[in-house]
Amino acid sequence: MYADQHQYNNSGVIMNFDIEPYCPTSHRDGVRLVERQAREHPWSNARLIMLLNLRATRTFVACDQGFVAGFAISHIHTRSNTLELITVCVLSEFRRRGIGTRLINAVLDCAGDNELDVICEIKERNLDVQMTMKAVGLLCTKIVSFSPEEDSLYVFQLEPNASVFTPYDY
Repeated sequence: MYADQHQYNNSGVIMNFDIEPYCPTSHRDGVRLVERQAREHPWSNARLIMLLNLRATRTFVACDQGFVAGFAISHIHTRSNTLELITVCVLSEFRRRGIGTRLINAVLDCAGDNELDVICEIKERNLDVQMTMKAVGLLCTKIVSFSPEEDSLYVFQLEPNASVFTPYDY
C-alpha cells in the first residue's frame, strides 16, 4: 500500500516493512506483542482488542511477512468531523528508522481521503513524538494541564485554520 522501506533487525536481516490496514486475523497477535514490549505501561489485552474492534477505528500496521514492528490507532469522531490519532507504537529495535512517521502518514492519508481534521494529544515529556508530529505537519495548538504533579498534554492538530501555539522553540 505504501512504499517499501528496507529495515534491518538486530541480526542484520533486511526486512521490508509495508504499512497496511489492520486485519484482525493476521495482525492481532503481533499488535498485542508490540503493545506489551514497546510500552512502559501497556494497555490490557481487553482494552486493546476493544479499541481495535470499534467500528470507527482506523488502525495501520508496519509488517513484513507477518512480523509486526509497529502500529498506529486512530478513531473517527463523526460529529466533529475529526480523526483522533490515539497511539503510535513501534518496537524499540525499529525506532528512529521512519516506521512511526510512515504509520502517522497513513493515518493522515486516511483523514485526507475522508476530509477529516486531525487531532492528537502528546505528553509533555514525550519530545520524540512531538518532533515527529511537527515533521509530518501537525502543529501544537494548545497545552492542557491537570495538576503541577502530572505531565501536561500538548494538543497537536492538522487543520488549515488552527492557531499555532509554540510552547518552546523546536
